[in-house]
Amino acid sequence: MEDVFLRGMMGSGTISTKAVLAELFNPALVEPGLVPCVDRQHPDGSQAEWNAAQRCIAGGVARKP
Repeated sequence: MEDVFLRGMMGSGTISTKAVLAELFNPALVEPGLVPCVDRQHPDGSQAEWNAAQRCIAGGVARKP
């Protein structure tokens, strides 16, 4: 999958575990924590199909100490 990022439109990328990503927010990560940035459910009720690279993009919210 890393190859998808390296050869895709973004031109770069690395694969990190959820634990490594969460540590970037430590200790200020707030609910709901680290979550996927894509959702299969659309507002109109239809379902989206995401490829493996799209499904692994994550995001989080933290408070600045």
